[in-house]
Amino acid sequence: MHELSLVEEILRISADASNGRPVTRVVLKVGQLSCVMPEALQFCFDSVKAGTVLQNATLELHSIPGRARCQDCGADYALEELYQPCACGSCRRTLVQGQELVIQTVECE
Repeated sequence: MHELSLVEEILRISADASNGRPVTRVVLKVGQLSCVMPEALQFCFDSVKAGTVLQNATLELHSIPGRARCQDCGADYALEELYQPCACGSCRRTLVQGQELVIQTVECE
């Protein structure tokens, strides 16, 4: 489960950003194509925050949908699966969004 190591890094970054103040909320943007399971992130966050400045913090997750641009026809389209072809049948595309894992906000007391 790589979500545990991701959460440990999120906690480290959030604690550093708080300068020792208690953190009340962390907001993450999670791309649907990032291979990160939101439920596992939440479980790991709740499991490892005890004893840190984040012990009373909540984790808020915002899903970022996948999007791609076809290199053959130029269409911009929703990407439900990582290897989904364009409606024109082409598999040559550039990912536009959906692989992000970004700490958007760290709120402190």
